[in-house]
Amino acid sequence: MLVSSPINFVSIGLLASSVRLRLKIAQINILTKRDLIVDKLRDILKWSSSTLSLESSLDNEKDAEYSLLSKDLVRSMSKGGFHQNLIAVSSMTLNGMVNLSAALARIVSQGEEIKD
Repeated sequence: MLVSSPINFVSIGLLASSVRLRLKIAQINILTKRDLIVDKLRDILKWSSSTLSLESSLDNEKDAEYSLLSKDLVRSMSKGGFHQNLIAVSSMTLNGMVNLSAALARIVSQGEEIKD
């Protein structure tokens, strides 16, 4: 799993931010296969919604150099508005599909209600 540790989470977040910055289009961050990571899901979603929680988890990492670098990256991404929440989905249980559908609808309609 790519985002199973706080440092990997930051790395993938940086990659997502880089793509968003380069392409300049709307982006939804999705965590797939949520049914396979039940034991880590709560932590991963907490990292996604709270930079303080992510920084706290980074403090517990063994490699201090990468931990400090990752914390600086998290702060920079948050300050620049690139920190986004994840939508956790599962194609097996269909958990999270309503949230994904709503996020897609907001992007397609640009936040406006569509009238029939």
